[in-house]
Amino acid sequence: MLQKSSCPHCGSTPVNHTIAKLAVRLGMLQNPVARLINWIREKCVTPYIDRLTDVCVRGAVLFRIGKLKDAPTLRDSMRTRVLWEEALARNIPLKEFWLFGQPTELFLFTLDGRKYTFESLPRPLRVGHSESLWMDDKWKLKQKLLQARLPVARGVLVKNKSELEYVLATLHLPLITKPHIGSRSRHTTLHIGTSVELIQGFESALQLSPYVIVEEELVGFVFRGTLIGGKLAGIVRREPAVVYGDGKKTIAELVTLENKNPKRDDTLFHKIVLDNSTEKILMLQNLTLDTIVSNGVTVFLGDKTSRSAGGGITEVTKETHPDVVELLEECARVIDEPIIGIDFIMKDHTKSWKLEPRMGIIECNSVPFIDLHHFPLVGTPRNIAGMVWDFAYPTSATTRGALGK
Repeated sequence: MLQKSSCPHCGSTPVNHTIAKLAVRLGMLQNPVARLINWIREKCVTPYIDRLTDVCVRGAVLFRIGKLKDAPTLRDSMRTRVLWEEALARNIPLKEFWLFGQPTELFLFTLDGRKYTFESLPRPLRVGHSESLWMDDKWKLKQKLLQARLPVARGVLVKNKSELEYVLATLHLPLITKPHIGSRSRHTTLHIGTSVELIQGFESALQLSPYVIVEEELVGFVFRGTLIGGKLAGIVRREPAVVYGDGKKTIAELVTLENKNPKRDDTLFHKIVLDNSTEKILMLQNLTLDTIVSNGVTVFLGDKTSRSAGGGITEVTKETHPDVVELLEECARVIDEPIIGIDFIMKDHTKSWKLEPRMGIIECNSVPFIDLHHFPLVGTPRNIAGMVWDFAYPTSATTRGALGK
């Protein structure tokens, strides 16, 4: 059965367009102020941040506007849950602050008699999470990577429709459009090959952001590399909804078979849904749901890589080419974040990225969803949460060893 979300351009996680665009504009205005606040915090507050946060949180609990939870709940993200599991394995009494009945991902704990606090992911003492607000701006990130001569897609920042004619004359088709600030691929349009499609993609992205990035479409899968302390911790390949031909079954039959995968129980990995975009994606491959494809041939059924949209995750760390590892570690050095998730697109991770002309880095995340590595659809899980704790607080690794875990 064909299904349709409340906003087909937002995918499975729709947002209010007006509020989202207003938030982007306010964020752009606040950036200079935020940089000043961060500078003051680094110079004056950071040495006392753990004690100050602890006092504020316990004050909120005292006045009953907040609570401290000593165990994860189903309302916590999977990132929080795997992190908490590793804390328990290290005998670290982690507590999460809930404000007005909502989880905040603000944590408190005591280790070796000292109080610590962190937000979302722990980081080494005094190795500050640089609050890299600029990384949310995909255009600023692109420029920084270009300056470092790292591979990115050729693109243009567009402010109004009159500039689109120049874009078509400058860039090589196919193109993509996306908001210059945004997440989860909302209002990102792929496979643009005509001026009409370009205008439609521009107008879609403009609903969430005052500026639109138009760039050449990279070729391949989306990969996520997580780096800790500048070193690669793990790589997963994030696939959109796909099936693989066997030379016998139709694509529709292959989808039915894949949806019987026990991991697709709609908790982490969801079943593949044939929505209104499926026909277009199949047409681009000269296929229909009734086509029987050869053994091993990959059939793409969607553009979104999210698990809720039927996407999959394959763990590929060990077979990734050394040149790709070196590229990711250089990117982490340029970005200068102690923990970072780097998204890139390429066809074959087992070969050097230098052999692929249309590959590139597309996004960097200072608070990556490390649970992607813990729960692949295919492959062996990697304990990234454990690596984060070992990096942030090395004594916690000793504690875990003493527990025999």
